Amino acid sequence: MQKVVLFGNSLVMSSIGASLQGCAGLQVMPVDAAMHNAAQRLGVLQPDIVIFDLATVRSDFAIALWKAQPDVLLIGVDLATKQALVLSGQPTRALTTEDLLQVIQRHQDNAEPQKEPNKA
Repeated sequence: MQKVVLFGNSLVMSSIGASLQGCAGLQVMPVDAAMHNAAQRLGVLQPDIVIFDLATVRSDFAIALWKAQPDVLLIGVDLATKQALVLSGQPTRALTTEDLLQVIQRHQDNAEPQKEPNKA
């Protein structure tokens, strides 16, 4: 079972929590970002995934948590743009220029605009 922390108490986090609550294989736990010991609480919980609202959580939160818990999958959601920012601690080899070019190419391939299906 994967531990999923919903970091923050925004309406977005509440909605996501309600949607994920019934999903098999997920243990969903809310953590109030305003708590004075919120970062310590995350350390104790050792989640596999942390989902947070990009509009309400400080911008340095994700990098600090990623450094403290490099195996955690961080998902920042932005309701206004309907996008998610995903940070994964899964390393990739980047020892040579060729390795870096492959990372850049994969990023570029993923950034290509997706065509919407024809609407009839």
